Amino acid sequence: MTDHESTPVVVGIDGSIAAIETAQWAVGEARARDVPLRLISCANVPHTLGDSTPDGPEVEYARTSLREASAAVAATDESVKVEAEISFGPPSNALIAESRHAAMVCVGSVGIGAVARAVLGSTAVDVAQGAHCPVAIIRPATRGRDVGNWVAVGSENQPADDDTVLRTAFDEARVRHAPLVVVDLSCNTLGTTTGQPVGIRVDGWRQHYPDVDVDVIEARGALAEFLADNRDELDRRYPRTVALGPVVSPSAVLGSADVAEAARIVGPHDHALREHAMCSVLVAR
Repeated sequence: MTDHESTPVVVGIDGSIAAIETAQWAVGEARARDVPLRLISCANVPHTLGDSTPDGPEVEYARTSLREASAAVAATDESVKVEAEISFGPPSNALIAESRHAAMVCVGSVGIGAVARAVLGSTAVDVAQGAHCPVAIIRPATRGRDVGNWVAVGSENQPADDDTVLRTAFDEARVRHAPLVVVDLSCNTLGTTTGQPVGIRVDGWRQHYPDVDVDVIEARGALAEFLADNRDELDRRYPRTVALGPVVSPSAVLGSADVAEAARIVGPHDHALREHAMCSVLVAR
């Protein structure tokens, strides 16, 4: 097995439409990296390694879910190798284990509630917090709404993981053929800072990504607040002009220390609230 083959893009499949759309979205990630797309469906039943695969409704549901997701991926007509496997036990455990040898783990977003776990669902929260590779939480686009194509990232003067986050954002913008919106949050800092100004650091990354269009916008507050207030304007400024599989919401890139912001950015699914940006989220690592 080559290094490429050992680092697939992994997608959690649970039989939902959101999971199927997430798998179709992830095709672009796998194709860009030239790695397999690995579909994992979990049957939360006891199973000992080496034993024969158990039967039962949960196992059959997992098989059916994988068949449907595999067919949806094949319908994209993209040339990508697809692997499909049933895992046993809680889905979050299986996906976190997969993340140890994955390029990215992708999960769909679900639900609404007063806390992050209720907004995103327990699997998305657990995987975003515990994975060892980047995690994409994919929010399907709101039906009947014109959706833009852009990637946003917040940046300050000198967070320890800021370069990792910026690199991930540039990579994602390149994969999605999307403009990158760098939200300069350094104006939130009081007093003198010793870090390199955001604009200068972004210029350094531009040299490595000459094919990515970049806008730097100053803002106060958190990235979630900026996106909630400016989502409509960003969609108008950066309209979707290329076919990229299912129409999902634009992406915001977060550092692993900011996972708690994911729920505020993804937002609810059953009705719109002003304080949510309603975007997909990519957690960088």
